Amino acid sequence: MLILSCISLKKKKKSTLNIQLENTSLKSIIISQPKLYLSRNFLNQGYREIALDDSKMISQTFNFVEPQFIDISAYDNLTKKRLRYSLYISPGDDLNIIADFSKE
Repeated sequence: MLILSCISLKKKKKSTLNIQLENTSLKSIIISQPKLYLSRNFLNQGYREIALDDSKMISQTFNFVEPQFIDISAYDNLTKKRLRYSLYISPGDDLNIIADFSKE
């Protein structure tokens, strides 16, 4: 008897997300992956509070096998404005986002 097993050998590809914030006093933003909400490791893997550098920029790299949603959020107490984006990122994407808190 011959038994064949099929194993999925999908390779992970890097996806890069660059975020630049302007006209804000924020020190960090939150990035979460909804796919991991029900995971035991959500707080370790699916939820990240990331500090902004002095130029108010971050660069985050993900290793994905398949496309995923990414949520980005932050609230600036000074301007009383909320940043909230939901993105659908595919493996290999290189995204650049500029968010200006002085705009309506």
